[in-house]
Amino acid sequence: MAVDDLTEAFDGLRTAILADATFAAMLADSDGIYLSSPDFKVSSPLVEWMWGAWNPQVDSTGIGIYRPNLTMNIFAVNPQLCFGIAAYLEAHWSIPLTKPFGVMTTNFRITELSIKNPVYVGPRQLIQSNERVHQVAVDCGLRINKR
Repeated sequence: MAVDDLTEAFDGLRTAILADATFAAMLADSDGIYLSSPDFKVSSPLVEWMWGAWNPQVDSTGIGIYRPNLTMNIFAVNPQLCFGIAAYLEAHWSIPLTKPFGVMTTNFRITELSIKNPVYVGPRQLIQSNERVHQVAVDCGLRINKR
């Protein structure tokens, strides 16, 4: 079985979250969710998404369902702001609890997003801007259905 490219689903989720004006106001940049470590100058607070395995579900009832691993790394000068950003995402972007219809793209529908286990990682330094920040890592559970 071929594995679908889930980039469209990830981009759709990123676009939907960044369209949330309250969330976007928490970030230093209106484009402040990065799909990997940015190699250009950024300012905190920002969110970095790290994707793990795409995990296709291969049982007979799960054809076209993916459960990718996602870790959100949140960087900010103040560690409480990192936890505040994680709490906001959990309170407002838990699919299907707060977004019962999920997020739809042309080929995919995100039917589950659970944000859990924020863990303080420690102080870091942004290389490009030389800014000292704190990092909180958050595990996310996703379910993506092929439409």
